[in-house]
Amino acid sequence: MIQNPNIKSFSGIEPVLRASPQGKFQIHRRNFSEALGAVKNSGPWNGGPPFDVEHVTLPAGKCNFPFHSHQAVWEFYWILSGEGFARIDDARHAIQSGDFFICPPGCPHQMEATTDLTYVVVANNTQADIGYYPDSKKWITIPDRTCFRESIDYYDGEERPS
Repeated sequence: MIQNPNIKSFSGIEPVLRASPQGKFQIHRRNFSEALGAVKNSGPWNGGPPFDVEHVTLPAGKCNFPFHSHQAVWEFYWILSGEGFARIDDARHAIQSGDFFICPPGCPHQMEATTDLTYVVVANNTQADIGYYPDSKKWITIPDRTCFRESIDYYDGEERPS
């Protein structure tokens, strides 16, 4: 459980690198919620906060994640420094220091840095989410991170002979 007051210093949070195998996607993230004692991927149901806060550095020429949407999660982005593009729905928007935007559930999004881009992202914590990747037609279940593409009928395998 997060204890209050629990004052932390930004300089005391080590950035964690997340990168794809070929390096197209790469971020250095500092998770404020975890630094305050929250367990990763836990919200109020597990002693964590109702939201997650991260400070992210996106290197020039990289994307943060594949183009994706969440079915249950809201994300608020605040650009602190740098320049790049936010791909939101079917449009590509130039972003720079001082800009901010929100991606509600169902809104596909992705960021790409033209210079090193630093931002804060605040997301509501949900016990479960389903993500969709429009470019690859892939789905993911969260928090277990199972990816799938196959579509089957709801009753498939449910009516076996007794």
